[in-house]
Amino acid sequence: MINDAKPRLIITNSNDTKIKQIIGENQNVKLFNLNDILINDNGSDIIIPNTNSKKNVACVLYTSGSTGLPKGVLLSNESIMNRLFWQWDEFRLDETDIGAFKTSMNFVDHIAEIFAFILKGLPIVVIDPEITSSSINALIDTLYDYKVTYFVLVPSLLRNILIYTKATKNYFKLNHIKRYVCSGEKLTRDLLDLFFEVTSDLKIKPVVSNFYGSTEVTADITFITFKSKEQVEKLVLSKSDVPIGVPISNSRVYLFDENMQIIDTEDKIGEIYAGGKCLANGYLKNENETNKFVTINNEYLFKTGDFGYFHDSLLYYSGRADSQIKINGKRVDLAELEFHSTKIKEIKSLVPLVYNDFPIAFYESDSDLSTEILNEIIIGHLKDCVYEHMIPNIHNLIRIESIPLLYNGKIDKQKLKGIYEDKNQALQHRDTKIESKNFAKKVLDIIQKITGIIVKNSSSDLSFDKLGINSLNYVEIYFELNEILHKKISFDQFLSIKSVNELLDQSAEKNLGKSIYRIIKFSENESLAFEVLNMFVGTFNDRNIIHSTFPIESTEKNLYDCFHPMVEYLKSSDKCFVVFDVTKQKYVGGCFIYDYDDNPPFTIVNEFFFHLLELLDLVAKMAADKEKLRNKKILYSAIVTTSPETSQEENVMIINFIEENIINIGREFDFDAILTTNTSKLTQRIST
Repeated sequence: MINDAKPRLIITNSNDTKIKQIIGENQNVKLFNLNDILINDNGSDIIIPNTNSKKNVACVLYTSGSTGLPKGVLLSNESIMNRLFWQWDEFRLDETDIGAFKTSMNFVDHIAEIFAFILKGLPIVVIDPEITSSSINALIDTLYDYKVTYFVLVPSLLRNILIYTKATKNYFKLNHIKRYVCSGEKLTRDLLDLFFEVTSDLKIKPVVSNFYGSTEVTADITFITFKSKEQVEKLVLSKSDVPIGVPISNSRVYLFDENMQIIDTEDKIGEIYAGGKCLANGYLKNENETNKFVTINNEYLFKTGDFGYFHDSLLYYSGRADSQIKINGKRVDLAELEFHSTKIKEIKSLVPLVYNDFPIAFYESDSDLSTEILNEIIIGHLKDCVYEHMIPNIHNLIRIESIPLLYNGKIDKQKLKGIYEDKNQALQHRDTKIESKNFAKKVLDIIQKITGIIVKNSSSDLSFDKLGINSLNYVEIYFELNEILHKKISFDQFLSIKSVNELLDQSAEKNLGKSIYRIIKFSENESLAFEVLNMFVGTFNDRNIIHSTFPIESTEKNLYDCFHPMVEYLKSSDKCFVVFDVTKQKYVGGCFIYDYDDNPPFTIVNEFFFHLLELLDLVAKMAADKEKLRNKKILYSAIVTTSPETSQEENVMIINFIEENIINIGREFDFDAILTTNTSKLTQRIST
């Protein structure tokens, strides 16, 4: 990119030798390192030119090119400010709004994420990219902690947030977000339904906006906002046909047919062209791509490469221009086939593909009609709409139970072609040792559906990490897997599985549904109380965050002395218990729980324990004094601990197991509520 743009100045905060090497090859380039300002604040002799002309280039953003090399898009001051003024006018940001900057500065969305807020004097939260890409719970916590109100994200990330929130029932953490803005991927009907299902009972009724555009139109050219489920039912024409809306201010969209004639009739597909102040100044020194910026009827336009159609004055996206292919020299438009298939009431959806230079298609149907009759209906309808050479023959129409999707909601075309090959017995020989097992095949299908990764037998011993299965994937794989199990499993059990083989080995319902832990109450053996005390003392200093508040050192002897009277008092309790690991044949965790009104004794050893017990008592009183808990029977979970030998992963599993049993004990003894405190960084976010 540096060699292509040939900038006169590079601003960096890196000492990367590769940058210096490139600059060495371009003698006219100056390097300005921001770190030098921190070291030596003597000012700079760099002169910033006056760039107040509207058409002057504000920045160059590189995006993928048809040649495989990135191309620099020249964004002007005018196009950027037009985009920002439209957002301010349309969404009326005010002093209560807080934005989030999470998009890499390599992508155009970062411009509005930053400047739509700071130019209005509004705050933005800078989110660590690692959080966005790998930890959905940490992302939700960050949005909640900083009370972000306006969040831009791809639909697949929104899906993860909604699924995780629904699973954990932590709906309150979304109570502050007023607007979700989806862009970068196709928004689907099922995701909109999930959005309004999950957010239906929130105090703030959020909306979701669907943006459509690209770097060449300064991120966005059309938009629509969905405010209710009823609006979705009215405007979404099918499972995949979600409107992309109307143009933003000072911008226009046109549809052209293959003869470059403007389409002015509804429901007729054409290629989308964009015009107006949103357009970039073209590409930097990239003549191979200049045919995308064209002048038609004296108007400067951008050829998006996408197809769409108008319905009730709204623009709908219907596919990429590269869905047009030729078979024996004749054009076949897959998007057109898909569009006309939506008019066939007997089928839910149809996906056309090309295989070895002939058209094939897969479809879903809930109809009681036979496949043979449905095939005839489909072919008969398409004959009235498209050229005959575009229509799959009756043997290449394949009815399947459901169209396979990737994790981001896109159709898994690779799997569809595999289904076609199976049907025609064209697959290469494969080992059926695992795949012959029906249940195992379902597991592999789930992994492929969510991640797009085809797990063959030769790779089934790979770890999930090597396959690229991260924590975001884990969430949906877990819920999909539970759908096919007769006996459900807990999320912590699932977290212990590290490879495809291990998952297959443990995927029998009798194994996954069985816990490796059991509880033993103190009342069965009084010495167990001291086993739990030993674990608590052994982990207190390493796993506890209380020292950041009270830095006075607590020795193991002090801990024993302080809590020993409590242990003596509770050692015959029929509520307190230790956790026994059946596989390891050892104690791995435990808890001290008791009636909140029943205060066990403690020994105040030094100032640390005075403040600690005072703090815990204050927190407990504040919680118990809430109006809905007054005069209620409360079970107090004072100490929950695990063995010092447990890993972080085992720690999470054991804590979840303990809390599930505390809840059961609360029900058994007719408590109205359970009060617990947790000072462990690791488990306090995932506790029940």
